Amino acid sequence: MAAMHSLLFHLPGLYLRILGVIAVAMSLVALRGFVIPSGDERRSLSGKSRVVPVVKDIGWLSETSAADGRTPFEYAHEPLNEQLVIVYAEDRSSRIRYLTRKEVAAMDLEPGQLRALAAANLGNILPPVSLRRGNAVAMVVAGGDYEASLLAAPELWSAKMAAEGELVVAIPARDLLLVTGTGTPGGVAQLREAASTLYREASNRLTPDLFVYRDGRFTRID
Repeated sequence: MAAMHSLLFHLPGLYLRILGVIAVAMSLVALRGFVIPSGDERRSLSGKSRVVPVVKDIGWLSETSAADGRTPFEYAHEPLNEQLVIVYAEDRSSRIRYLTRKEVAAMDLEPGQLRALAAANLGNILPPVSLRRGNAVAMVVAGGDYEASLLAAPELWSAKMAAEGELVVAIPARDLLLVTGTGTPGGVAQLREAASTLYREASNRLTPDLFVYRDGRFTRID
């Protein structure tokens, strides 16, 4: 299987590269539930060491809140940019439990400490981050659950890229982080097409948009 992944990912043609990305991603995904806190679970936070950042599209807040009978404000979150939010959750090894602002307030953290804490925890929880490189686009591999959420902690992986020009990323699904550089010939165009295709195929889709890492933040690019 690994040999097939490598072959598919390096064969010429965008379609075969996309197949390679899908095959690798599917083999890495762990089947874990993402649940909303309820009942006694909201009072049983196991500790600060399991708090992690989860990157969502901004529409997730209103959709999930409507389904759960809450207001978007009740979930512990902060903006990543105009299209994406960081939602804070507790990693319970077999599932993820989203936290409320009340739970986070009880941690007695200073302003700005929550994201740093969650990013550090993510680094401790994840296996070593690696890259699967194609001709112009690479895939960041980190266990199959938190690849998209690595946008909340670029210090954990961006140095591995050595991108030509500025770093450009796509997170078409929760378990996919694809990267290229603005100076890589054909890289942005290939990344855009791959993101669009994978977004349509994904069951846990996020966004087909591309984001450039500039001035310490990820900004959407047209």
